[in-house]
Amino acid sequence: MNATAHLPAIWNFERVSARHQCDLDALALSAGLKVWLAGLVATYDDKIIPIDASAAALAGQLEAKASSAGHDPRMADAMIAGIAKA
Repeated sequence: MNATAHLPAIWNFERVSARHQCDLDALALSAGLKVWLAGLVATYDDKIIPIDASAAALAGQLEAKASSAGHDPRMADAMIAGIAKA
């Protein structure tokens, strides 16, 4: 058997290896984000404002209204306004 007969197997091995590396990279990123978020919550726990679905919907409506009027509201401002109006 010549070397070209093994090309599909080599291709598949490389494809699976690359996919596995992507999965490992995603797991490492996920773990890092979890640590970062836990630190953020621990540091600012008393300053985090809860938001529910109603406030989030209002925030989206307010942000869309401001954008259509030519303003460029920040998401945080829209969220605070949505919480205040909810």
